[in-house]
Amino acid sequence: MSAQTIAPLSPAKRVARMSLFEVRYTFRQRMVLAMLAFGPVMAVLLATVVESDDRAVWGTMVASTTPVLVTMSVASALAIVIAVRRESHVFKALRTTELSPVQMVLALAAPYLVIGMVVGALVLGAFTLLGAPAPESWVLLLAGLVGVVMLSIIGGIATGAFSTSAASVQFTTIPVLLVSVAFPMMALQPLIGAEARSWLLLAPFSGVADLLARGMGADLAAAPATLGMPIVLVDVLSTVVWIGVGLWLARATWRWEPRA
Repeated sequence: MSAQTIAPLSPAKRVARMSLFEVRYTFRQRMVLAMLAFGPVMAVLLATVVESDDRAVWGTMVASTTPVLVTMSVASALAIVIAVRRESHVFKALRTTELSPVQMVLALAAPYLVIGMVVGALVLGAFTLLGAPAPESWVLLLAGLVGVVMLSIIGGIATGAFSTSAASVQFTTIPVLLVSVAFPMMALQPLIGAEARSWLLLAPFSGVADLLARGMGADLAAAPATLGMPIVLVDVLSTVVWIGVGLWLARATWRWEPRA
């Protein structure tokens, strides 16, 4: 009687199985859960200080705070997971499996795309429940949220790659958090001249912040006149470019331990 041969798993199935493992692992880490809950909780606190139904006011609030709140939750949580995995030599062990390096990173990041969208939806839901008007364009709002989550995931991978421990993540993620709050604030709020603000829309997180604002019905900035492009197209293209730059940076900073 011949032994039954077991068909090898396809790359997609291997990534899916590993992603399910990552989800279970994530929800066992109290520190990670605390970081994921931080964004929605802060959104509730921030929304209570706004006493207006003006779309411009709420558009500014959503655009200025959603990127940093989602980034603080997603990027910090992902960076902690990566640092803990490296400390416990899990990556070294995984390199002896059938998973390729690209599949390992995809399996690690894929759950955070869903988790990030849930965190973003909770943040926006908190604003809506506590007084923000209904979004004027769900397409632009969703595009902005997807962009924020993608940039947050890439930021988490890049910072987690050179974080020496879970405790060090609170310091290594500071540059990403500063970028996620500083550029949107300078680009969309009248703190500097209109011409400078228009060029700041090309900075990281500014494009997605403007998409969020326009999704809420707020027109807070104009595209650089010399580009001759609609502002939504400028927002999308700048976001795609920064996602590409972030992927390059994450790949450049990632360290693989020797196979066990």
